[in-house]
Amino acid sequence: MAASYRRKEKHESRKIGRMLLKIFVYLMIICIATYLFSQC
Repeated sequence: MAASYRRKEKHESRKIGRMLLKIFVYLMIICIATYLFSQC
């Protein structure tokens, strides 16, 4: 019981990490786009 719970918890943390990575990449794209537009 405890082992399966721990495994599920690990999977959840990995999913959250991937979600944070997507958000980080999205923010980087927005920052670069706004920077390029301000340079024009």
